[in-house]
Amino acid sequence: MTGQADPNPKALLSLRRWFSCHLLISLAIFALGFGLFAFVAASLDNAFAKSAREDHMSTVIKVQLVLLPAYALIWLTTASLSWPLARRRFQRIRARKSPAWRPRFLRLIASAFLWNLGIFILSFGPMTYLGPGSLDNLAVIAARDVSPMINVYLFKTWHIQEAFTVISAGLFLLLIIDALGALMRFVVNAKFWARTLVGLLLGSVVGGAILLYMWSRVEVQHLPVPRPNIIVLGCDSLRYDHLGCHGYARDTSPNIDAMAREAIDFHQMHVGTASTLESWTSFMTGLHPANHHLRYMFASKEQVAQVENSKSTLPRLLRERGYSSTVVGDWAANCFKLADFGFDHTETSDVQNLDVFLAEVAFRTHPLVPHFFSNQFGEYIIPLMAQATGYLHPGHLTTKFLDRLDESSSKGKPFFGVLFLASTHLPFKVSHPWNQKFVSPDYRGPNRFQVAFDVDDFIQHGFDQIVPQKEKDHIIALYDGGVSQFDDQVGRVLRHLKRTGLDQNTIVVVMSDHGEDLYEPGTTLGHGTNFFGGDQSTRIPFIVRLPAGQLGGRSVQGITRNIDFLPTILDLVKASEREESETRVEDNQALAELAVPKVDGASLVELMTGRSDDLGRAAFSETCYLFYPKHVPGEDVFKLKPADRTLYIDKNFRNQFVLKPKYHDDVIEAKDRMMRTNRWKLIHIKGKRGPIWRFYDMKSDPNQAFDMSGLELAWTPFEEMKVALMEWKNTGRDVPWPKENDWPQ
Repeated sequence: MTGQADPNPKALLSLRRWFSCHLLISLAIFALGFGLFAFVAASLDNAFAKSAREDHMSTVIKVQLVLLPAYALIWLTTASLSWPLARRRFQRIRARKSPAWRPRFLRLIASAFLWNLGIFILSFGPMTYLGPGSLDNLAVIAARDVSPMINVYLFKTWHIQEAFTVISAGLFLLLIIDALGALMRFVVNAKFWARTLVGLLLGSVVGGAILLYMWSRVEVQHLPVPRPNIIVLGCDSLRYDHLGCHGYARDTSPNIDAMAREAIDFHQMHVGTASTLESWTSFMTGLHPANHHLRYMFASKEQVAQVENSKSTLPRLLRERGYSSTVVGDWAANCFKLADFGFDHTETSDVQNLDVFLAEVAFRTHPLVPHFFSNQFGEYIIPLMAQATGYLHPGHLTTKFLDRLDESSSKGKPFFGVLFLASTHLPFKVSHPWNQKFVSPDYRGPNRFQVAFDVDDFIQHGFDQIVPQKEKDHIIALYDGGVSQFDDQVGRVLRHLKRTGLDQNTIVVVMSDHGEDLYEPGTTLGHGTNFFGGDQSTRIPFIVRLPAGQLGGRSVQGITRNIDFLPTILDLVKASEREESETRVEDNQALAELAVPKVDGASLVELMTGRSDDLGRAAFSETCYLFYPKHVPGEDVFKLKPADRTLYIDKNFRNQFVLKPKYHDDVIEAKDRMMRTNRWKLIHIKGKRGPIWRFYDMKSDPNQAFDMSGLELAWTPFEEMKVALMEWKNTGRDVPWPKENDWPQ
């Protein structure tokens, strides 16, 4: 095995012994990670962790075993790259000693460990380049668990990363060449079948690399499509008022601002529930939550099936018009994995099940795995890597999205695509450099690179009510960095559309599923838990750029709702078909088949064209599932048990976290409800001694500092709104509310 030129093969370092040492080291590191995982799991004091320990031990073990292929690749790579150099070193030692020196086992293990450590350090530059999220995660861990004074990003801002990446890549190339040379020397002395096998293997690797390179260089040919492409760019918890085009002081959104100048900007778009699953279901069905039946994020298999069996979701309706559809997103887009809305391709994370929960813990206790595999290659080796909230980078997801767009365009098919990111969702974990764009360089507190977040404490108590202003300012700055990061991805998509000419036949929508509380009066952090402090939780940006910038620069001031999205898109598609088939009877007959299904929303096209300035409807909303007990100062409100007591793990539903059936009615009944008109806002809260009302004039009091519910003012529509809100609460129907109702005669 060591070749005929060796005078004493037994005295030299054999390939088998070297690989065995590396295998022992890899197994030891894996065992250490397994031990840390067990320790962390045992220390978690909530019902989810207890259930995992008692009822789902097979899943716990399975998640650990899933990591073994990664350790196997690390073992083979480090042993292969280091063996030739280590072999020569021991050969020199033998030449200096007499009699023949044979390395002892412990010394051999130590040498192998040092080689592992050296290759790990050498890989730091290339790996953080291939997987930028790994550097972000390392920065968070170092600042949170070691010291907030540590700033790993100096490795990047001082341009050490670029130089180190180039140097280490060159050294890796030399190691690979040296290893291949040693392998070829082995092949020369091996049997014919071994030489043939190695030759085929090398040929396959080289040939595959060449083909992959050639494929990546092929320019996609974009064919004409019969209907406009529809692209929805969303960011979870993105606030309306933190965009420059809406008057925000910080320069958070130059790309969105530029798009808004060529688009129709809806200034009063509200969502029916400030929670991702419920809100997106309303977008995709045009129905209020009470009518599409997904009322909280921890839905059951039967509840989800009602949406999955519907033929009237937007992707399914557009498929009938020849559209291909794709949704791409990170962990914030998990609702698209929970419920199948009918997309042809769903490339999102799935974080609401036990498997992913355990995987997150496993990645924290096996840091080598995300270091080497938090990239596209790693997702093939370990599919659970695609679920890792701490390592996904939005740029990687945008690339996936644009690839799907190009694929559809190359086939001449119209494209409906949703790109949904988590940049502005708690804990505001934003990639570098956006996470340092607006923060004070002197800040060294616990929330340095993301909001400090302890799951156990959050479930029991929620967020702290009293927070120093310095911490609030820093957290808002982190949030704004997330807005900027999302804006950069929007700019990338818009530039791609313009470069390829697709902007001439593409509808682009920039929006969100809901807003975010940022310590407004009566609020802390989060969304969907109350309606105080203003409209920041239910009001979303909704900016629509039509093909070639048609009707650009318009603003719509009246109340609109996310349930209006589906009928609006179908109306725009129908209009494009009508333009192409005005004189053909058979095509006009086909248009009749594109009737909008029975929905609660209304088309916004009349508002977009300026033919109308009011839908004649109010916005209604309800709070989401509360993870922690609700508090309303001065009131005795109806409360639920915390999340870890009301949820269970459903083995028959992909180990999803599901609300226990016995709590369903209580969760629905405990919701706050809200009605928002052009001027007024009415809130209903269930109290133990009767209903609690809050009533605000949003024109003179946009932050809701003065409650008018206790005043007997004949000139307000307080009583009429109470009737309308209770009608919506009890039946799921919203009554007409023309703007004249806000101004009684």
